[in-house]
Amino acid sequence: MSSPTVRPRRLAVSLAFVVGASTLSLVAVPASPAAANIAVSDEVFRVTGSDVLKLDGHGWGHGHGLSQYGILGAAKLDKTADQMTAFYYPGTAKEKVTNPAIRVLLKADADSATEVYPATGLKVTDLAARDAAGKPLAPTTLPTTLGATRWRAFTFSEGLKVQYLVEGAWKTFTLNNKTVHTGPIQFSGPAVIRLEQTPVTINGTKTYSSRDYRGVIRAVRRSATVVHSINILSMELYLRGVVPRESPASWPAAALQAQSISARSYSHYKRDHIPSGQHYDICDTVMCQVYGGVALYDGADKKTAMEADTTTDAIVATAQVVRTYEGKPIFAEFSASNGGWSTKGDHPYLIAQRDDWDGVTGSSVHSWKATVSAAQIQQRFPAVGRLLRMRITERDGNGDWGGRVKKVVLEGADSEGNPTTVDTTGAGIYGANTWPRSSTGLRSSWWRVT
Repeated sequence: MSSPTVRPRRLAVSLAFVVGASTLSLVAVPASPAAANIAVSDEVFRVTGSDVLKLDGHGWGHGHGLSQYGILGAAKLDKTADQMTAFYYPGTAKEKVTNPAIRVLLKADADSATEVYPATGLKVTDLAARDAAGKPLAPTTLPTTLGATRWRAFTFSEGLKVQYLVEGAWKTFTLNNKTVHTGPIQFSGPAVIRLEQTPVTINGTKTYSSRDYRGVIRAVRRSATVVHSINILSMELYLRGVVPRESPASWPAAALQAQSISARSYSHYKRDHIPSGQHYDICDTVMCQVYGGVALYDGADKKTAMEADTTTDAIVATAQVVRTYEGKPIFAEFSASNGGWSTKGDHPYLIAQRDDWDGVTGSSVHSWKATVSAAQIQQRFPAVGRLLRMRITERDGNGDWGGRVKKVVLEGADSEGNPTTVDTTGAGIYGANTWPRSSTGLRSSWWRVT
């Protein structure tokens, strides 16, 4: 395996900083590969209410596993996808697996109905319905003669209804001689099904959108007012909507192939570790990995492709390839940038190690500058009252300045002048002013006050 050269980086300097009228001191602690967390005694910052702390930082995200800017850098150095994934997930093996179906929770569609557009061959099924012999009923092809502009599975106090929209009014469709169903209700048939998403209100105006999805759309009743919309399709087709959402489609083929292997491994792991009773395998947001389906339509019906030829080619080139540990697909976490050091995760193959690929491109997320004000910290941690002092007490020991901030103590005074203390983390301060929500925000927990 070819991988970045991993050498200890040792740094031992004493610096003095001034913020407002207060003198601040910081000592950067020597770092070594996979160092244990280290105590810090000299990073103490006196703060007044008007202070704005200026920061340097590294990385964007949690830093576990694969770095997306790292694989871009590696591709520019002519590394292969196998070399990249072997480096970022050490101790794992390359294997081929099957192409199972995966159930994706569509979190943007969160209301009382799963609503789809009519299409030739659109079918509907109550998955709980059985014939006299106890066999599941065949799907019913929905008629095109009703003038329907939408079909939906709608939840109410008694169960689910299948309904269609005509001239602005919803009418109930009789399915299997019934108008109330147990469900789940499933829409199938066309190669893609267009799903209407829950409108989002922005500045008082409702914004509508819809998406095309491959496979089938399933409506799972959660209560009298909530239906979950689930997209079910094959793993390889699902990845076509993931990889271009996680890595720019313009990136080199090797980088997109590495992203494909990582995303496929992660998806198989999630599918293999479903909590008991859960009716989906994975979600479609950054809480899992981002999935955009085939196409997005705005309220004016403008269509934007969510898949790309380059990423589809990368998925096909690595078809069914995953990284495994002890014969099973791995929890292949990834983040945008590790800043030059990955962080230790909860699995043996998610280790802290130096990563020289991450800095190859000079991206703005490898090294960055940010600010955080006393007011922002006080707002995030109201128990501190008036912030007077911030102490960094522990770092992870890896890289510049002693690495990522692990523990922070905030000291202040309440409204009556009594002393207060709040324990937090480097990520907690990161959360007080995050990028890109704020143009001056922090991108990770790896930072120092300058």
